[in-house]
Amino acid sequence: MKLQTDKRNALYFGKYKYRARCRVHGAVYTYYTKSLDEFKAKMAKRAKQAPTAIEVIMSDWRTSTDMIDYDQISKYFDWRNNAPKDEYLARIQGNKISFFSDDVELLKTLKVLDKNLELSVADVIQQNIMYFKRDPQYKYRTFFRGKRAPESFKEDLKSFMERYHNTARICPALRRLATDERHQRWYPYLHSSYYVDYNDESTLTLLHMFFGSMLAKTYVLAKEP
Repeated sequence: MKLQTDKRNALYFGKYKYRARCRVHGAVYTYYTKSLDEFKAKMAKRAKQAPTAIEVIMSDWRTSTDMIDYDQISKYFDWRNNAPKDEYLARIQGNKISFFSDDVELLKTLKVLDKNLELSVADVIQQNIMYFKRDPQYKYRTFFRGKRAPESFKEDLKSFMERYHNTARICPALRRLATDERHQRWYPYLHSSYYVDYNDESTLTLLHMFFGSMLAKTYVLAKEP
């Protein structure tokens, strides 16, 4: 089984070296479910219900559930119930499951779920560098912390954008918080994916003057070697 290299600035979830990805139709419905019988009962109940609005938007729910392979689901429950829980982490997104572990041999046993299992190893080049396929427009990126912002944050953000719009770029999602008047009386809980890009290292000093403890880690941006 081929092991793909995934160039990253950190291990998966900051601790795991390997990742396995497989497709399991109906995986999203296995949450809070311990056995195949329990899963079948849940799906039978859902079959009698109309799909929710979000299910209609995201996919054809009826078609999606019709594609469920109960033998595969059974194998997933068997694997999950027998694998050492302290040696892996699993994350489900729709019909795909990603498994993370330091034990690549454990992840290889997932081949029983999907013959097209994808395996990758995190190649941590440098922890303070973010790599892109193309030359990035800016040299540095500073992230905000995922925490509730102070009441002055929105006005501070507006002021920073007005003064330094030629030297720094606020990410679009955060910029909308500052310019959308619907958020006039709402002081946001910032997401840790919000960031500021810039070219001059001295801009980091300005960011600390405006936002202080709201700032998280800073990365150097570079093209993949």
